[in-house]
Amino acid sequence: ADESQASVMAAGLRDALQEPFVVEQVLIAVDASVGIALRPAHARHGDQLLQLADVAMYDAKGGGRGSSVYRPEMSRQTADALALLAELRGAVNRSELVLEYQPKVRAGDRALVGLEALVRWDHPVLGTVPPEEFISLAEDDGLIVPLQRWVLRAATIVAAELLAEGWDLQMAVNVSVRHVQAGCLAPDVAQALAAAGLPPRKLVLEITESVMLD
Repeated sequence: ADESQASVMAAGLRDALQEPFVVEQVLIAVDASVGIALRPAHARHGDQLLQLADVAMYDAKGGGRGSSVYRPEMSRQTADALALLAELRGAVNRSELVLEYQPKVRAGDRALVGLEALVRWDHPVLGTVPPEEFISLAEDDGLIVPLQRWVLRAATIVAAELLAEGWDLQMAVNVSVRHVQAGCLAPDVAQALAAAGLPPRKLVLEITESVMLD
């Protein structure tokens, strides 16, 4: 009947899913994000309500909330994100992605011992797009794997060039949980190293806590 009752129902649905499921002798725990849209406040027809509830669900998922009620500004945010994602798909082919290198310095003698490759998007209209704005989009869409494949190749080439010039440094590259789950990280690393001619010991894969937990 109203937003309050819908939120109570959403909480009940999420509580019902707290009990782990047994699938082929494997105990699986799941969580749920619930999007809420109401008639007639948000839309009058079923297909429109489902669409707006879907928008609210992604808001709940992205914000770490259990449920979220649709607000008009969410549609604008979703449209902007989809437009940015569409452009990101072609950014590699258009040579819009660039790497910046953060130095790693040993505290004792301040010697340069390595570099960390950080991807940046040099958008022709928006300028430099912060990684927090496009990395999460790439993660959610699955685009992170080809993006990280490009980072691996570009970073290992630079590391090999520096090594040839006498710079004995390690190159660090961040690894996404999606890349690990995709099952292609090892061959992607091997191909990048082989193509660049970089000794494996000169590449460091920085794995986040979420990857280790998964």
